[in-house]
Amino acid sequence: MQYLNKITLVGLAIVLMAIGMWKSGILYRFNQITAHYDIRHQSVKLVCTGYALQYNETYQILNKKYGFSEAYVGYTLNETQERCLRQYNEVIESYLINRNGKNWRQEYERELEYYKQTKKLKLEQIVKLEFSFP
Repeated sequence: MQYLNKITLVGLAIVLMAIGMWKSGILYRFNQITAHYDIRHQSVKLVCTGYALQYNETYQILNKKYGFSEAYVGYTLNETQERCLRQYNEVIESYLINRNGKNWRQEYERELEYYKQTKKLKLEQIVKLEFSFP
């Protein structure tokens, strides 16, 4: 009987831990922990919601110059997923500021606008969404 009670308590503890991990966002692909992991493994992404837009090679080279790529996760996110995305992007933004300088985003936008105006950057197609959440 005591053995059965121990198994029940262990099972309950595991379930409660899993619920806590799920609510905290640890189980989602994009969170603070995975942001640090991505930085360490040079796989930095800025995560966006909505449709994934695929630009030509110039756009990809520009993103690579500033040290990131983009990941898209769709439109329907719950509150925990949105919080995790914000935390992920905050860590990545901090990394990009350290890497590229404080005004990196303005420089990036200026270069992006230049390429758009000189017709070197064209929207090629809309591609499928990258769903990164379980």
